[in-house]
Amino acid sequence: MSQSIIGQGDTCLKRIEYDFFHDTPVVGNVSRLIGSAYHAGLAEGYAALMRGETVNVDDTVSAATDAFLKGVEWDDYVDKPVDEFSWTYQPKTYRAPHIELRPVEATQIVGQLVRYYWQPEARNTQVIAVEFRVNLPYPGAPAGWDRGGGIDLVTVDDAGYLLVDHKTSRKKWAKKKVSPTHPQAAWYIDEWRTYANTDQVKFEFDVMAINLDPETLLADPSLERWPAPRTQAQIDMTLERGRDLAVLIEKGGPFLPNPESFLCSPHYCDHWKICPYGSTLNL
Repeated sequence: MSQSIIGQGDTCLKRIEYDFFHDTPVVGNVSRLIGSAYHAGLAEGYAALMRGETVNVDDTVSAATDAFLKGVEWDDYVDKPVDEFSWTYQPKTYRAPHIELRPVEATQIVGQLVRYYWQPEARNTQVIAVEFRVNLPYPGAPAGWDRGGGIDLVTVDDAGYLLVDHKTSRKKWAKKKVSPTHPQAAWYIDEWRTYANTDQVKFEFDVMAINLDPETLLADPSLERWPAPRTQAQIDMTLERGRDLAVLIEKGGPFLPNPESFLCSPHYCDHWKICPYGSTLNL
């Protein structure tokens, strides 16, 4: 079990059914891939810092660009080739125009984000781990389930450990994005406390807003850092949500859909075309 599975269940349980019980096509999306490529550029730089080297910004951009180009064809997360790829960056809404990108424009955006991050915004603390995966026992969960996930960045100073999750967003985040109902912070705080045997652990979302100009298709990046403290009660409830979801998956459902969510859309759901609550309801 990972926090991303819990988040997927919060969005729409029907997605969990397709992920676990159906061999569905692998669908790529340019917005998601921009975020993955950005992560690769940051990981390249922080790995150099962890080795005691100086960050070469050109190398970080190259790593990000390579990750983007590979991701159009191959999904590393599921280790499968991409069956279908969407270049729609922004679906048309009453507030925003439809934006379609080409590969050259998308990779240009990736480079802008990575360069912006490494020049004025990078962290100057001791790097402990980069893209670090943790898998631990999950007491109380059904047999065979553990709890895990990947932490983007772990740094340490005199105040203790700081876990950082790097995110990209079209616009600046609203404060509600870091509410205690978001499972990620509680999940990783507890994991690192257990793994490192310490209570001195904090969590932060670092959110790079892209702010894409719809005319020039150039980014105007800005970075905000959102601390996400969690109480022990909030951590305990997040772990209980994971156990409940594991029980539901073991039972084989029922997996109720959430067609009222704005994420129930061909631009945000990988299963839209085959899900009877997606394309069928919106013919």
